[in-house]
Amino acid sequence: MMAGSHGKLFGLLPYDFRPPTLTCLQRTLWNREDERFLVPIYIGVGWSVNLRCAARHPLQVLLLAALILWRLGVRRDSVRGR
Repeated sequence: MMAGSHGKLFGLLPYDFRPPTLTCLQRTLWNREDERFLVPIYIGVGWSVNLRCAARHPLQVLLLAALILWRLGVRRDSVRGR
């Protein structure tokens, strides 16, 4: 079963405000049947990562890691006052 959102904001941004369950969390973050890397988030608004298929999408994993490291660096520099 593929993870899915409860609805979409503006026809684009997935959301799901139903009470979270462990099954829903597992279906979102570790779903063998879903080949997508970015999947609708299990609670809230936006997307999450399907870690089970990360090996099938190395470029997306590298881009996401680069974005996270860049944001952490920007935050660290702003705290230092640069």
